[in-house]
Amino acid sequence: QNYDISMAVMLMFCSEGDNIPDAFALVNHLNDWLHLISEVNVFLSRLNWRVPPSWMLLFGSGLPPLLL
Repeated sequence: QNYDISMAVMLMFCSEGDNIPDAFALVNHLNDWLHLISEVNVFLSRLNWRVPPSWMLLFGSGLPPLLL
C-alpha cells in the first residue's frame, strides 16, 4: 500500500558532552530553510533563543555548599 506522506528530516551528528551550540546551529539552519521567524527578527532571534529550563541542569546542580 502506498501512503502519500511528505517528510523531511534534519540530522546533525554531535560529539559527547555539551551539545547546546549544536542545537542552536540546527535551529538556525531550520529557520533559514522554513523562515519560522521573520527576517526583521532573525538577528535578534539568533541571540535570544529560548532555552528549555531542563538545560540548566544538563551537567547537574554542582556540589552542595556543605561539601566545599
